[in-house]
Amino acid sequence: MIPHWTKHSSALTTIEVTIISAVTIVLGIFLAYVASSWYYSSSLEATEEVDKNVQIVHSALVIEQVSYNYEENMASLTVRNVAKNPLNLVVFRVELASKSGLIHGSLTLTGNNVLRPGESLNIKNVPKCSECHKGDQLIYRVWYTLERYASDSLEMFREATFAETSFVYAGGEIFLACPPPTKNLIIDIVDPVLNTDGWFTQSNTIYIRPALGPTSTTTISATVKSLSEDKTAHGMAENVQVPSSEQVKIRGNFFEVGIGVPFKILIDSPDMVVIQREWILAGTTSRVFVTDITLLWKETDRTVHTIVLTLAARNLPKDVYVKAFISLKNCNEQIIGESMATALVPAGSDTDLPIFISLPRSLRIDQIYSVETKIVEVD
Repeated sequence: MIPHWTKHSSALTTIEVTIISAVTIVLGIFLAYVASSWYYSSSLEATEEVDKNVQIVHSALVIEQVSYNYEENMASLTVRNVAKNPLNLVVFRVELASKSGLIHGSLTLTGNNVLRPGESLNIKNVPKCSECHKGDQLIYRVWYTLERYASDSLEMFREATFAETSFVYAGGEIFLACPPPTKNLIIDIVDPVLNTDGWFTQSNTIYIRPALGPTSTTTISATVKSLSEDKTAHGMAENVQVPSSEQVKIRGNFFEVGIGVPFKILIDSPDMVVIQREWILAGTTSRVFVTDITLLWKETDRTVHTIVLTLAARNLPKDVYVKAFISLKNCNEQIIGESMATALVPAGSDTDLPIFISLPRSLRIDQIYSVETKIVEVD
């Protein structure tokens, strides 16, 4: 006899089986989603951390100077560890290549070539090109790695990165117009505190940023000279930490002397050479004037590509078009970069307007000794 079920049986009905199956599938999808999200988040965090570390190491070494003397058949490089983190670097190879990628020669370094942050190394007898012609574009490439990888040759090459610089082969000596002094200080922001008419306020303050320099504590002074009157003021900041990612406050007697735009700021230090010593802020009081200047530069090769000017105005009766000019000079007072931008300064209340001025070519920041601005109102 074939048995049959009654309505009181404990067996599952078709509807109950369907419900349980659906719940099981939904639960499985949810658990898979949670696991996938956790894996993606963990992978992303790990990737970001690796990328961050790679970027820090990749920008840790710069080539400061190239000296190539064709007649004496001599060439040398100076490199510096500019890492802001405590990274010791080992330099182990120098290559000379053309823009096409052809390697003209290489030098493997031996001995103790460990560079701590801020330290430099002069590498003599680097490769030279015997078949190059005047005008050829050449590249020096310096390979380096972290000190902790240097003891294992396989690990050293796997974790290695490089810094490079290009130059034009001139058949003679290739050198910088202004070789950087051993102890130099790079300033990339100058921001005097002015009122809305372009005069120094009672705060008597100039903000600057000592972005690069040998790790130390120093004194920084500022001399402000009016370009429209025979007036000079002075200020000072003591126990300044160099380098610094923060702006430093210089206090003086700028308000008491009564200085307004246009004026010149001269920055000095008794312990090191200030590269960007001269800053000229242009404009007309109670009209349009420059209130601060920022140099935008890349840490990988320490080149400036853009200048940011902040323009201020005081209750203009109507909109004013202005041309903002920038002129950059080296240690010999030669102009090495010029550019300009046009901006509309709106009428009405007090205005702060940032203007981005791109340079026609990037310039090494340690070659810029003077930053001069000029404002022309256009009818």
